[in-house]
Parts: sequence; C-alpha cells; structure tokens
Amino acid sequence: MVDYNDEDPTRLFVLEPGITKLKIKMEESFTKLHEASEKYECTFRDASYIVALKKLEDTYQSRGLI
Repeated sequence: MVDYNDEDPTRLFVLEPGITKLKIKMEESFTKLHEASEKYECTFRDASYIVALKKLEDTYQSRGLI
C-alpha cells in the first residue's frame, strides 16, 4: 500500500510493513475476544474486560505479587 505525503505530494510512503503488523495484531486480539466471548457466553464488551483482567493477572503472577 502506498500513501501520499501531505506536505510534498511527489513523495510517497510505503505503508505495507506497518499495515501488516497492525493487521496481525488486530486479528490476534479479535481471536482472543471471540474465544472469551464464546467461553463465557458474554458480549464482546464483557469479553474485552475479561481478556484485559486476565492479562493483568498473568503479569501479577509472573512478578510474584499474587
């Protein structure tokens, strides 16, 4: 994918590497939310809280805080 520079329209930016990384991250996040939503039979909003709190729990456990 190519995008034009706003200041100098003759210069182009190649966006492919950034877009690819973002797409991968978004697909991983969606998969986690979908799995949590299915597992706990809840909305995506509730699933996002579950995923976020699980991540906090894992961090606390790895640091020996709980």
